[in-house]
Amino acid sequence: GKPCSQVPLNEEAYPSEPDGMSAMARASMASAYNAGMSDGLAAYNKVKSLSSAMDAKLPSDPTWAIVPR
Repeated sequence: GKPCSQVPLNEEAYPSEPDGMSAMARASMASAYNAGMSDGLAAYNKVKSLSSAMDAKLPSDPTWAIVPR
């Protein structure tokens, strides 16, 4: 198989939705960083960079809009 870094992102799928798996992944990585996981911020930033299309939609559905502190 291919490593995740070589798998293309499907822009038609959930990375642009504020209630999709990418939003939950962002929240998880932010929470991990907030709990003291040293590389949680890098993980959050990677997921955020791959799912920036959801940023405009998060204000109307902030359920998963958890960010690093």
